[in-house]
Amino acid sequence: MDVFESFAFDITLEAPVDERIDSYLDYLLKTYMHSSSLFPPTVWASSGFNIKRTTNGCEAFHKQLNSMSYSAHPTVFELVDRLQDVIFESGFKMRGADDTTRSKTATERKKAV
Repeated sequence: MDVFESFAFDITLEAPVDERIDSYLDYLLKTYMHSSSLFPPTVWASSGFNIKRTTNGCEAFHKQLNSMSYSAHPTVFELVDRLQDVIFESGFKMRGADDTTRSKTATERKKAV
C-alpha cells in the first residue's frame, strides 16, 4: 500500500468527524500526500528494506552510537567512552571543514594577487 492509499484508508476513515480535523487532513493531503504536493511522498517516504540511511538526525546518531558498541547493553563507562569518540570525531570533522574553507580562501587570495 502506498502513502496516499494508507492516508486515505487508514487515517481519514478512522478520524473523528470534526471540522478542524477535516481542515487539517486537507492540509496534509495538499502538502504531503499527492505527487504534485509541495513535499511529495518521494521526498519524505521511502519503501524497501535496503535503505541504509535516514533523514532523521536523531535516528542517524542513535544508529551510529549503537554501531560503536560491542554489546546490546553497554556499561555507563563504555557509553561515556563512545560519546567521547563521537565528540572527538565531530570536532575533527568540523575543524577539517574550517581548514578547507581557510585554505580555499587563502588560495583564492593568492590567485587574485
